[in-house]
This record gives sequence, C-alpha cells and structure tokens, in this order.
Amino acid sequence: MKCRVTDRFGYIGSVQLAAMVAVAMASVSPTPARCVFERPCVFVAPDINPQIAAPGTVLTFRGRGWRPRSNVQAEYGSFCPPHQACDGVGLSTTFRTDRRGRFIFRFRFGRRPPRGVRGPLGAGSEEVRFFGSTPRGARVMRFATPPPPPSTQQQRAEAARMAVASIALAEDIERARPRTVKTSDRQQEEVGRCQDVIRIESPTRRGLVIGRVLDAASDASTYGEAAPEFEAFAARLEAIGITDPLLGRGASAWIAAIRAPRYVPEPAFCNVLYRWRDTGYARDAEPVDPATTGLDEDVGASKDIARAVKRLRDLGVKRSTQDLFAGRIFGLENYIEF
Repeated sequence: MKCRVTDRFGYIGSVQLAAMVAVAMASVSPTPARCVFERPCVFVAPDINPQIAAPGTVLTFRGRGWRPRSNVQAEYGSFCPPHQACDGVGLSTTFRTDRRGRFIFRFRFGRRPPRGVRGPLGAGSEEVRFFGSTPRGARVMRFATPPPPPSTQQQRAEAARMAVASIALAEDIERARPRTVKTSDRQQEEVGRCQDVIRIESPTRRGLVIGRVLDAASDASTYGEAAPEFEAFAARLEAIGITDPLLGRGASAWIAAIRAPRYVPEPAFCNVLYRWRDTGYARDAEPVDPATTGLDEDVGASKDIARAVKRLRDLGVKRSTQDLFAGRIFGLENYIEF
C-alpha cells in the first residue's frame, strides 16, 4: 500500500497550520451527545483531509453509540514524510469504550503521538478507520465525520434523492457492463494493431497527442458506451429541483460534464494515428489537443463536485454513496473484464 502525504502548495509553516486548524474548528458544530445519522458513530475535529494533513496536525475522534466497555480498534498507516512516496505499514491502536459506549482517541500526523493529553493515542498517516461492536454485538467499521451542521428537512431530503440517483447510476452501469465489456474488448484488439505508432513517445508533444487519442478511444469504449446511463443520471439530478447551493452546484457540474462534447477518434483510433503519421506528424494535423479532457477527468477535477460530496456527508449520505458521486463510478472494473 502506497502512502503519500503532500501539501498542494508546498510546505505549511506553523503559523499557516494554526490558521488552517482555527478556520476548520470554527466551521465545525459542537459534538453531539448521540449519533446523528448512524449508530455507532465517530465524530472528528478539525475537519482536515487526511491525504494532505500537515505533519503535527492533531485530530480528536469522539466515539458515540458503541457497545459499552468493549474493544475498539483504530487502524491507520505509518507516517510518511511530506513530498515522499513510501510504504504505508498498517498500524493500529486498541482501546475500550466507557460504560456509555463512548471514547476519545487523539491522533497525530507524525511518528510520535500527541503529548500532554490522556487516553488512547496514535500517530501515523492516512485516514483512520474504527472497528468495533454495536450495542447488540454486531461487528462494524466506521469512518469518522465532522459533527454535522444544522440542516433542514428539505436539505436532507435533497441529499437523499441525490444519493438514490447515484446508486441508480451504479446499478445502470452494472446492467450496461455486458455492452461495455464488448466494446472495450474490441478497443483492446485495436491497441494491438498499431503498436508501432502507440509506442512512439518522442518528441514529448507527439507522445502526449498519441496518449490522448488512446485515452479518448478507451473512454469512448467504456464511459461513452454507457452514455445513455450517464444521461439518465443527469436527468435524475435535474428532476430533484435542488435548492441547497452546494448540492446544486455539484449536480450542475456533473450534468455539464456528462453533456459536454467529447473527442472520439473515428472510425478507429489506429486509422487516426496512421493518417497523422502520413503527414509526418505535422503540428497542424494533430488529431486532438493533448490538453483535451475526458468525462472522468472533468468530474475528478471539479471543485464544485468535491464540495457537494462534503455537503452530502454533512447531510447524512453514506460514505460509499459519497464516493460514487465523487467519481468512484469511473473505476474501470465497472466496465471491463481484467
């Protein structure tokens, strides 16, 4: 398992980190006395993305609704310094809930646990997962979420309808899989036909153009073949009539990405590449701009969709469904056979 702890803007100093934590803490609601959307649950503060958490950041996890006086195991990865790729060795801390099924667990992004505090402590990287028992004894796993902010019944209903639409998309893609397997298999056969061109990687721009043509062909045989299913998802989102601003912008970003025109190398991408080769790889004859993006890339890069995912979380949508809306639906295992 690879682990990488990075900061998008480079090194974060202590003053910057303190400001980030202060802002995050200010935006988090008080920790509820009981679980809100699921039981048992774990609330975390501050609300920081564990993939880009700066070294020294300390998170406080508060468990609610677990089996009283039972063991809970917190699992995470070993610490990985910023801007380095390293093996994330699995680590864990086991502790017991109190007589009300509660716990407080503090975790520091670093090699050493936080100092000056009592109770179970941990140190490392990655997202912390919690394993334990419900009050009735069933074993469950939980990701932590920030305490949910106040919300209206309408906002929660809109989030629930978006969740239903996301699950319906996943089910539609599964039913479409026999089609996408056939088209992707044909695309892979085509890959073998023009290896002499595909393997050309220099000069750099030529390699980028070839790569983009290949990516577009792959997208067309998978996401493109499932275009009716994605259009149905867009129609479901439109039918909700979303009033929540963050959810609305996320839905609009999805709809725009689905309906945006996409480059498709036709009639076959090998023919497209051979025609370009016959021009001597002329710049003005390039079949596609290498900066052209695909549906999966547009969704993955959308800040509006990322913000909507957090809003879905705050309104009680399950993690697995959040991930679908965030773009997990584009996993190739949903479209091809390995």
